[in-house]
Amino acid sequence: MDDKTVGADINQIKITSLSHILGQPQVVELLGLHLQGYFNIRSTTSGPSPPFGPVILCGPPGTGKTMVALAINKELGNLKLVQTNGVTLNKKQELYAILINADENTTIFIDEA
Repeated sequence: MDDKTVGADINQIKITSLSHILGQPQVVELLGLHLQGYFNIRSTTSGPSPPFGPVILCGPPGTGKTMVALAINKELGNLKLVQTNGVTLNKKQELYAILINADENTTIFIDEA
């Protein structure tokens, strides 16, 4: 492998914010505005912070939905990311278990729902 090849595998790329996403500028801008509004509301609200979302990302394979979900998780500063596949959720109880175990520091990403 060429030494100059860096990050050739998408799994090697660590997304830490929406600014790391190239392409889909209208999606990144819109999510950025929603996140900014969320943080403004959260900073002025006393007590528990309101939840962010839900966010539904749709599009054909390879358009960056997973990357955007990971960026949202990092932007929110959430400590826990639950990633699952809609095909593997066979029963309502499996989804309920994920939702019940989630707290305000959890991002849930269901791929191929």
